[in-house]
Amino acid sequence: MEYKIIAGASLMGFIISLYLLKQKKGNKNIFCPLGDQCNDVLYSQYAKIFGIQTLTLGAIYYFCMIVLAGIKLWAPQIAPFQVSENVFFISFIAALFSLYQTYLQFFKLRKWCSWCLFSTILNIIIAGVGLSIITSV
Repeated sequence: MEYKIIAGASLMGFIISLYLLKQKKGNKNIFCPLGDQCNDVLYSQYAKIFGIQTLTLGAIYYFCMIVLAGIKLWAPQIAPFQVSENVFFISFIAALFSLYQTYLQFFKLRKWCSWCLFSTILNIIIAGVGLSIITSV
């Protein structure tokens, strides 16, 4: 059940990341479900780390989580215990990074991106489920 939650949350994050990347690549206005500050956040100086868009990193992360969860769901015989540890470790780092990005939105930009906040919630869920997996083994 845990890996289904991880796969579902990761799929949602992946779809959101792809949508935002597509909009940003076309220099299009980004629909913001809550408020109207998504463009300000996603086009800010904090939207890149080491020259790489955080949206790209997010899409890669969510894709990796989908693959790892998929392996545990559909081919558990080839997925050693380390997959569980990797899921937790990677998701923990992603959740911390998301919290840092939330800090930047609140204290530096003083603007909110509802897509970013939803992504942070997804990352915390994925990390929490990852923690429950490794503590129950």
